[in-house]
Amino acid sequence: MSLRRPPPAFWWILGISLFYWICAGARAAYQPFWYDELATWHIARMPTVAAMWAANTGGVDINVLLSHLCVRLSHALFGTGHLSTRLPALCGFWILMLSLYVFLRRRLPLPYALIGMIFPMLTFAWAFAFEARAYGIVLGCTGVALVAWQNVADGRMRRTSLAAIAISMAVALACHPFTVLLAIPFGLAEAVRSLEMRRIDLPVWIAFAAGTPLMLLYPMILAPMHGIDMHQLQPTYSTLPSFYDAAFRTAITPLLGAGAAAYLLLRASRGARNESEAKPVFSWHESAALLGFAISPAILISVMIFSTTMMFFPRYGLISVIGAAGLLALLLFRVSGGSRRAGWVMLTVLMAWLVTARGREAASGIDDPRAQFEERTPILLKALADGRPVLMSDPVLFVESDFYVPESAAGRLTYVELDRAFRRRYRNQDFSDQLIAYFSKYVPFRVHVESWESYSRRNPQFLFHAHGGYQCLYDVLLQGGWKLTLISQSNEESLYEVTAPAKL
Repeated sequence: MSLRRPPPAFWWILGISLFYWICAGARAAYQPFWYDELATWHIARMPTVAAMWAANTGGVDINVLLSHLCVRLSHALFGTGHLSTRLPALCGFWILMLSLYVFLRRRLPLPYALIGMIFPMLTFAWAFAFEARAYGIVLGCTGVALVAWQNVADGRMRRTSLAAIAISMAVALACHPFTVLLAIPFGLAEAVRSLEMRRIDLPVWIAFAAGTPLMLLYPMILAPMHGIDMHQLQPTYSTLPSFYDAAFRTAITPLLGAGAAAYLLLRASRGARNESEAKPVFSWHESAALLGFAISPAILISVMIFSTTMMFFPRYGLISVIGAAGLLALLLFRVSGGSRRAGWVMLTVLMAWLVTARGREAASGIDDPRAQFEERTPILLKALADGRPVLMSDPVLFVESDFYVPESAAGRLTYVELDRAFRRRYRNQDFSDQLIAYFSKYVPFRVHVESWESYSRRNPQFLFHAHGGYQCLYDVLLQGGWKLTLISQSNEESLYEVTAPAKL
């Protein structure tokens, strides 16, 4: 009895998966945590689920509790390091890639389905494969729901697929409030399908809606955000083109290279036997789903423009890569006339670009995360070596410093709370400052947060570390008559010796 040899698709999927886990895994293991990820880490490390929920509803993080519970489980199994903290996101992104392949392979030849599978790695979504946040989990759940919905539409494993839709949507909704955006692509797609069938498939709508009671948690989680001034963070009409530019800019060059290679192949093979397959197409409802994913961020931004309490970050539009992956695969198939050889050429070029770019990124970042943090902040290290109290201006770097600086030095770092009205006048928002206030209430900081009045009374002389665009405190010191002497400056960092005015 001979064993069947695995089909070529198996080896391609295995190779892409291994490449993904090596590159994304290396980034996950060695890239230093940033502010948002530290919110995840701290909440996951709290002593009880009740304490986690209190922090979640107290303004520390708007990611819903299930994403933190996933990290908590990973910590229990594999420890509290960088890789284990990011493991749920890594798994979710990989599941998305597999789901895209399954969805596309049912309609397109193998090379085009593989192109769709790797497309998210070419885009801004790549960074969220190894970020300890809810986004990777949400993307994985969305991919499962998309394939399960396709199963139902095609008459495959109906009961199992309906259950998969309900569970995956519920998990996604229990991870992040902006998962509600999935109502656009899935609602549009199922509405088109209902028109095609001339009837409503009620169980599908019920499966999609099964997790909506979880949305009752959102007002409690988002309530602290209502007290934050976010005017400068709200989207404008220019946000729309800038989002799509940022989302897919990195994919343009490799796609142009792949297209040029395929064009040259097709020109060189004129007159040869036409090897293109019959041209399969997506159904109208599948096309509606892909289009819905692609335009969902545009709809969200358009709504937010007229809101005074909502802010937009590009990561909220991550699901657009799902629609873009499917539509791109179809476009390349159509433009190449369905040629398998052209598909393989384009896939080879894109994989070569990924191996070069993502492989180089992964290799260059293999170093202890603490050492990388220290290499990025040499002026801060100089301030800590001085031995005097250090006042920090950047709230993001302040939280990162709490995690990475030595225990002996952390107690000398302080972030001060300024008058909210002043902050709003200065920056037209107080988002970061309020998050620090929420953080300090629930997170066991090693560093200190206190009022400017208290700090200035206790410290007539100290070092001031200015970083990036956070210059508000610099102006406070100058306006208050404090003497600032520049000690050191490098890149975005500046270090000043600060002495109290004579009247103090």
